[in-house]
Amino acid sequence: MPPWTPFRQPRDRKGQGGADRLPQETLAPPPADPGSRDPCSATGCPNLPTYLCVYTDRRNKQCAGHWCEKHSSLVDDRRYCRRHTGTMRAIAQSEADAPHHPIPDVTSRAPGLVKWIATAMNEPIRALLETYLKNPDEELISDGDVVPISVAGLHTWQKVWQLYNHTGPLIKITVEVADTADDEVIIRVGKSRVSKGVPPWITSRRAGELITVERDARQRQEYYDDLLEAIHKGIEDELEKQRTGRL
Repeated sequence: MPPWTPFRQPRDRKGQGGADRLPQETLAPPPADPGSRDPCSATGCPNLPTYLCVYTDRRNKQCAGHWCEKHSSLVDDRRYCRRHTGTMRAIAQSEADAPHHPIPDVTSRAPGLVKWIATAMNEPIRALLETYLKNPDEELISDGDVVPISVAGLHTWQKVWQLYNHTGPLIKITVEVADTADDEVIIRVGKSRVSKGVPPWITSRRAGELITVERDARQRQEYYDDLLEAIHKGIEDELEKQRTGRL
């Protein structure tokens, strides 16, 4: 396998995408809405006042939670809980974008989870792909969009990186999460699935575990390292198939 450095800043070819930035949970400025004294829907949070998340899905179902300023953010001057903040940022939803993206179900975390994983993995994946650039006509293409792929009315949300030359794609890496399994991250290299699983922070939250910030950060980094190792191996397997004509 060729050597690579995950955190080296990759060269940007023909302006095709740069390193995304990890989404930040920024505190929104106080809105004109005075809020309510309903308890915050975040477990154990005592903060007041709270505000309704304005997210409404394509079936006209609304987010039912009340959220304090710490556990909500503004997107286009509208307040959303953390889950739906991630959803709205992932699909770049606004009135102008409405015809281009379906609105995920109110219960789905799929687009936001894809955006989070893809943002955290963007620089290491681009750096890894850079090591496979061998000829002047090869280029790395990656934009910032999370896009839905629909089959029989069911949506899978994806982020893609590709290595191209004049003959077409050489390597394709996909991060995807389906609405029907919105906690499960699948990584593909070409058509082959190289990783499938639930991220550790979701598993811990469901189990009601109280973990330290340091342990959470360590678990996340170990998870991302495992994904990158699986991608690296998947690329080598894919290139071997191409060399031996076994695609």
